Amino acid sequence: DAAREAAAAEFEPARAYLNADRLIADSEVDAVTLAIPANIRRSVAKQALEAGKHLLIEKPVARSVAEVDELLTLQRPDQTIAVAESRFTFLNSFKAVRTAVRAAGGSASVYQISHAGVKASPPLPKTMPPNWRLSFEKNGGGIMSNWGCYDLDYLLALLDWEARVVEVSATWRLVPVALERWVPEGSDAETHVAAFLRLSTGATILLDRGEYLPVPETFNATTIVGDTWSVGCAIIAQDDSEFTRTRYDETGTQSDVIWSGPDDWEDLHRGVMHDFIDSIIEQREPATTLQRARHTQEITDAIYQSAREKRSITL
Repeated sequence: DAAREAAAAEFEPARAYLNADRLIADSEVDAVTLAIPANIRRSVAKQALEAGKHLLIEKPVARSVAEVDELLTLQRPDQTIAVAESRFTFLNSFKAVRTAVRAAGGSASVYQISHAGVKASPPLPKTMPPNWRLSFEKNGGGIMSNWGCYDLDYLLALLDWEARVVEVSATWRLVPVALERWVPEGSDAETHVAAFLRLSTGATILLDRGEYLPVPETFNATTIVGDTWSVGCAIIAQDDSEFTRTRYDETGTQSDVIWSGPDDWEDLHRGVMHDFIDSIIEQREPATTLQRARHTQEITDAIYQSAREKRSITL
């Protein structure tokens, strides 16, 4: 109640509800945004779909493919379901990189992507982070669920969703004993995933995503390699970022800058919401549909299965 009252005082909405039941029962509510942990989101999402509402689902879309399939069976033809894991595809730097990939021949000309997002271990926190962040029960996993879904959506969208992952081999690092004072009690998920993904086009993705790691500094870096070209970028452009495209000819390799400067962090949130609303009004698909998010969840499930069973998984 205190959180609801504080939010109502700050944003002054036309209405504030005591619970999800009352919100969903309101006939004047056409669309619902679910920015709540995955373990409680599932039942609310089903309830909203059964009531005929349009739905924006936060990331991760679910805790398993089975949960996504439940929602797909409830979606009506006239209902829009968008998934917020598309967040990084609304950045201007993403648009510049996708344009460069398309100009070079698109997904058919890509044969390897290396994508890394690694966060250095922070000082011992004064305030403990939310207890769902590293929990299979509450969030379907750890860093792969939290950030890996962004990575997968970003990379597959760069390829215009023309390629699918068909094979996965992965390793992980669960919460180390040495980090128990850094994370909430009961944290049982992974803090690092390294995965090899083979695509339907024959290309490969090398995915490295981690946090709480004993590295000198946090970094993000992506290299997309094609037949006669490559692009160096990152999932988000920081203050002094320069993204480059490199090509070779008779004189050797030549590089040019395709993006420079920082991204607008507000685009991460504004873009998702605007796309959701516009897709309802224009009766078109959102950037990431529930079906597309099902594939990223399928990959995530396979990464976890591969890490547990120490073998490659065919999708």
